[in-house]
Amino acid sequence: LNYLVGGEVMTLCHLDHPMYLLGYVPKEDRAFLVDKTYNVFSYKLLLSMLSYQSAVVRQDFETANSLLPLIPKSEYGAVARFLESQGFKEEALAVSTDPDHRFELAVDLRRMEIAHAVLVETDAANQAKANKGGAAASGAGGEQEQDSTEMQSKWRRLGD
Repeated sequence: LNYLVGGEVMTLCHLDHPMYLLGYVPKEDRAFLVDKTYNVFSYKLLLSMLSYQSAVVRQDFETANSLLPLIPKSEYGAVARFLESQGFKEEALAVSTDPDHRFELAVDLRRMEIAHAVLVETDAANQAKANKGGAAASGAGGEQEQDSTEMQSKWRRLGD
């Protein structure tokens, strides 16, 4: 199931068999489809996200910035990936909520202070998880070691 934004095809989801579009209900932010055996399916399609993507493709960032608060925070990862795909990595970094994605964007943009902050936050969160609960703490040594190795690997990448 695809939609078109500014001449670019965006994939909403992959369908495993042919379906037919019944319509879109803006009040529910859902597109409804039916297959040939009359099973009805619905897919979340946020109008605020479509409007935001259209504004970004037109490079109308004033409108895009006014639409961003209308998009649920749970969708900010998708917004960040969209911005990155459009070549707006700085904006993607500002919106991204995923630590790994933020780290990668910060390194790509040579924003080492942000990459370092993400690593410190991630390490602190991993330490807190490893120390949580008595039984969990005793079995977390291998996992903590793996997290530490992962962090060291990311630090080495910062030097590249």
